[in-house]
Amino acid sequence: MRFRKPAHTIQILVDICEPVAQVLEFEAGKRLALSQAEENVIFLAQGGIQLYRRQDDLLISEIVAPYAFGIMHNRIESDYYYIKATGPTKFLTLPYDDFMKIAREHDLWETLFIVATHTVTYLIRRDVNLINRDRYNIVKSYLQDLNELPDEKKSKMTVTQYIVRRSGLSRSGVMGILSELKKGGYIVLKDGYLEYLADNIPNEF
Repeated sequence: MRFRKPAHTIQILVDICEPVAQVLEFEAGKRLALSQAEENVIFLAQGGIQLYRRQDDLLISEIVAPYAFGIMHNRIESDYYYIKATGPTKFLTLPYDDFMKIAREHDLWETLFIVATHTVTYLIRRDVNLINRDRYNIVKSYLQDLNELPDEKKSKMTVTQYIVRRSGLSRSGVMGILSELKKGGYIVLKDGYLEYLADNIPNEF
């Protein structure tokens, strides 16, 4: 099942908060440490970003607007991650207490529940990819994620680049698994880019 962001729901929050929020505009490559805005809610209103883990610069996710950080008001986002703009990007930021006041005034509890549920589901899904899994199943999970992307995104990165940057696995280890999957007819690569992924890709390597 494809994991879908509740974009319409997040956009409702963006539209309501925009008149009172501070605007931050970033160019491609500029970083924002979430710890700099620990007590704020931050909306990605336009553009796209990459989310990295601070300790090892592991690419966790690529996100396009709209998106929200800080709604769950936890220190995990602020202490462990930073974000980098992938192009011209617009953020909206406002203090957490002000955001909660707006939520009360507009009775946004159902909207917040949907967004918070999405965040928790994403974190669980990400951890399933990485924690207590063997190398093959990590590669398999990222192959399936890559296969779900639109063709224009799949054409911008090789399979090896996509998996290594997000998993921390060695390039040689990933390429070895991909080679065996190609021999078995489970994947088709052209110049390193994914063209086909079989539905019956094995559960074990």
